[in-house]
Amino acid sequence: MMTTISIASLQVSCIIGVLEHERTTKQLITIDVEITFDGRRAATSESIEFTHDYSAIAGQIEFILSNGEFMLIESAAHLILRHLLLPPTDKRPRILTAKVTVTKADALSGTALAAVTIQGSEADFVYAREKKSWGYVDIIEETSRLGLYRLTLSPEATLPPHYHNQMLESELMMSDGLLS
Repeated sequence: MMTTISIASLQVSCIIGVLEHERTTKQLITIDVEITFDGRRAATSESIEFTHDYSAIAGQIEFILSNGEFMLIESAAHLILRHLLLPPTDKRPRILTAKVTVTKADALSGTALAAVTIQGSEADFVYAREKKSWGYVDIIEETSRLGLYRLTLSPEATLPPHYHNQMLESELMMSDGLLS
């Protein structure tokens, strides 16, 4: 039994584009997402821990786009797809397929809309994992301009203070129980 969750017309302001003014001014883009997974356990248990919370997915997409800077809408769509297809670390089922459409309303003159759609399955991607003294890092995507990582801390572990010489860092906590 396949379950599909769709998020339609999620609007996010972000830096996206190759033109000079697009590199300094955020633009409103629209994202449509569709994911499929085996939803039987969620349906029979009526427990949100066995499904994918569309509100959380929307928040994660908004965080990724508003904190990243993209040259191409293809890059933004690809990064979202890789994030969605990353295997979960909790009781949620794996997302088997995902489809992401990013629409940039101001790319063309008049009322025409420019959009890119990318779709894939869990088998399309391999994710590197680095073991650390405090847990591990899943490398979702690394480009010359952007990196997206999921850090998983071991119980009672502390993330050591650190800094990056070549990038700015934004962090999104994806579960409860962390102290800052």
